[in-house]
Amino acid sequence: MRDQRLLLLSVWVSAGFAVVSSVWGILSGSSMIVFDGLYSFASVGLSVLAVMALRFARRGADERFPWGREAAEPVVVIVKAGILAALCVYAAVQGVVDIVAGGRDIEVGWAILYAVLAAIGAGDSSADRTAATARAPYGKRREPEACGVMSVTGSR
Repeated sequence: MRDQRLLLLSVWVSAGFAVVSSVWGILSGSSMIVFDGLYSFASVGLSVLAVMALRFARRGADERFPWGREAAEPVVVIVKAGILAALCVYAAVQGVVDIVAGGRDIEVGWAILYAVLAAIGAGDSSADRTAATARAPYGKRREPEACGVMSVTGSR
């Protein structure tokens, strides 16, 4: 139960960070900070999707799924790859557009402050997720709520 609370806390902190970084990027005029906010929103959404897929897979075999429901996990991985690829294409296109337009002027002080706060926040979030997943010995199946997001979505 403690692992579930840590994972839920991590998701809520990531969602809050996504909102803050999106607003910060818009107010400072930094497309990179806005992109970081979009990435954080995608990460939160994919984490929720992964938990749903793992709960679905945990139901086991039945008449409709005689060999189980474990195929839901690779589907989530494929969806995550597609969404992250789309975000990367967006970032690349936006970067080229900015370069062709002559670049952008930003408040370096605000960007550096954001970078420091984001680095501190990312370290705390990763520690929470790692703590939630490192409880079972190697080779043992861990509870999906405790480790599923890491196995399906990775860490940020």
